[in-house]
Amino acid sequence: FFFFFLIRLEHCRLGRTSFRNIKNKRDYHRHRHTASWLYLSRLSAVKEYVFMKALSDHGFPVPMPIDVNRHAVVMELLDSFPLCQVKEVQDVPKVQTKKIIMML
Repeated sequence: FFFFFLIRLEHCRLGRTSFRNIKNKRDYHRHRHTASWLYLSRLSAVKEYVFMKALSDHGFPVPMPIDVNRHAVVMELLDSFPLCQVKEVQDVPKVQTKKIIMML
């Protein structure tokens, strides 16, 4: 049997503005004084893949990570939208209850 689903390709790219505070904001830079943006972007992609894989394996509702290569992460495409686009929540107690149950 073959299962077909839509995929999403996300490029993890640390840009010029990210480099200004990279030592303070990125823990994978650690003690290095210099590093190429492509290397740091690859570390970012691997870290995102590992976190998504762990969350997915524990039943959290995240896109299923498929693979990571260089600075790109391939994952399942969900029919949804980013949480930052939510302007208003209708039933706040219900949302809070679902979040707590999900974390337990």
